[in-house]
Amino acid sequence: MAFYHEPPINEYSEAKLTILKLLWSGEWILGDDILAAVGQAYYDRRIRELRDEDGWEIETGWLKNKKGISRPAYRLTSHVRGKGIKRAHVTNEDRKFVLTRDGYKCQICGTDLRGGRNNPQIDHKIPLIRDGKSEISNYQATCSNCNVIKRGVCLMCSLPSCDKCYLAYPEKGSKNLLINLTDQESKHLTKIAEALDVSRIKALRKIVKDALRKR
Repeated sequence: MAFYHEPPINEYSEAKLTILKLLWSGEWILGDDILAAVGQAYYDRRIRELRDEDGWEIETGWLKNKKGISRPAYRLTSHVRGKGIKRAHVTNEDRKFVLTRDGYKCQICGTDLRGGRNNPQIDHKIPLIRDGKSEISNYQATCSNCNVIKRGVCLMCSLPSCDKCYLAYPEKGSKNLLINLTDQESKHLTKIAEALDVSRIKALRKIVKDALRKR
C-alpha cells in the first residue's frame, strides 16, 4: 500500500507503520485487530504518539466486535500529516508530589512504595486511551503490578465511562481486591475451584467464609 504522502521511513518503527497502513483506508479499525497485527500490548501508546507527537489525525471511538461487545476503535481522518506536539510526560516534580500526596502507597492494593519499593508508578486514573488528561488530578500512585493489571483491564474494558471503575477511583471499591498470585498459589486455587465445581472467585470467597467461621 502506498501512502498519499509517504512518511519518512526512518522516523517510524515497524509497529507505527503497521498501524498507519491499517488505518489508511479511513475506516474504523478495532483495537483488537491492531493488537493482533502489531503484537504489542502497548499499541495504544503507539497510536497516541502517531496522533499527538507525529501529527496524524486519528480519532478514537467504539465499535462492536463479532460478539457484539463494544471495544476501542480508531480511524484516520486525514492523509495530511500535521505538525504534532510534544506529549507531556510526568515531571519529576509531579511524580514526587503525587507519591507524597498518596502517602507512598499504591492506591489500588495499598502496597508500600517508600524507598522505591515495588517500582512505584504514576498512573492515569482515566487512561489516555479514553482521553484522560496528563495532569495532577488524574494521577495516582500505584505499584508496578497494579499498573500492569489495570492497563490490561482498561484495554479490554467495555464500560461506557470510568466513573464507577474502582481501578480509576479506588475509594469507590473498598470491597474489591486486586491481587497477583504466584504460580503455585494460582494452581492451588484452581484445584480447589475444580474440586468444588465453582469459579476461582467463588472458591476464594468460600475460603474466606470458612476462615471467618473458624474464628
